[in-house]
Amino acid sequence: GHFTDEAKERATTVTSGMPGKVLLGSLAVTGAIVARLLLSRRR
Repeated sequence: GHFTDEAKERATTVTSGMPGKVLLGSLAVTGAIVARLLLSRRR
């Protein structure tokens, strides 16, 4: 929860001057994939 909020805030600040929607979308997809990989490895 806290990590996701911080990541969203940082991403918003970094992408404020760029095409943020594309970058945030790709970041969200990669984050979900990485999270699933980590969870599957732990279990």
